Amino acid sequence: MRRAKEIIGLPVLTFRDGTRIDAVKDVLFDPASNRVLALLVDEGGWFDEARVIPYNRVHTVGDDAVIIEDRSAVIPASRDRAVARALQQNRVITSMRVYTEDGRDLGTIGDMFLEPGTGEVKGYEVSGGFLAETLRGKKFMPAPATLTMGRDVTFVPSEVGTEMEQAVTGGVQKALG
Repeated sequence: MRRAKEIIGLPVLTFRDGTRIDAVKDVLFDPASNRVLALLVDEGGWFDEARVIPYNRVHTVGDDAVIIEDRSAVIPASRDRAVARALQQNRVITSMRVYTEDGRDLGTIGDMFLEPGTGEVKGYEVSGGFLAETLRGKKFMPAPATLTMGRDVTFVPSEVGTEMEQAVTGGVQKALG
């Protein structure tokens, strides 16, 4: 598993001729399928369109670089409907509050964990704030079968909250046993 934040900033290299294309600017994902859609390599600007690498065109996500077959893997974002929609909606899951469907506040999402080979999101790092983090550490929230991402908050099934509350992951609480 890899953290999405570890992928951001990695150089993108072509396998065919060994050239450096760019660096990963962001990881775009689909909350409905819990899968990475694409890697954003150019955010675009006034006259240029955003450019992405659809995740199915990524050859390898390594420790030090992302490798693609050749330059043709990098496409304008508008060529992929799901990617274009994700960019247009501009929904960012990190820093979003997460609640269970029965109304429990689980904390703030800090990062997501993914399987580099498939792009499947396996879970999320959730913080309950500075004091909660100090006492119990950050918590791992497994990727639920349903993740409802709204404009201001994300909802997960109630069982996910119960599972998280039962896990002790770190902080002072773990150190004291």
